[in-house]
Amino acid sequence: MVEKVGTLEDTWETLKLAMPERDCRFAVYDHQFDTDRGVKANKLWFIIWNPENATASKKMAMAASKTRFQESTLPGCFEVQAASLEELEVNIGFKKEDLGGDDFDFDD
Repeated sequence: MVEKVGTLEDTWETLKLAMPERDCRFAVYDHQFDTDRGVKANKLWFIIWNPENATASKKMAMAASKTRFQESTLPGCFEVQAASLEELEVNIGFKKEDLGGDDFDFDD
């Protein structure tokens, strides 16, 4: 069942707001961008949204239905799985991963 279909005017923020905190979802995201040469391009992303605080039964249902859903999406989608919005943005490449910890100066 399709819950929501976005429009070309929708942004990445619109998709992030649609991701529930306690429930799993599949999403297909059409990321449109300009290349370094100024050419318009796009990448299709197959997103597997599996938040950490979703119930075990919901996570198992997602795993069981992933292949069937994937077969019905457009071929050539890049697949990404995430349990948080930050992880999603890192996995797609919108943000760099924050490794935490301190920066060490090995020259001292």
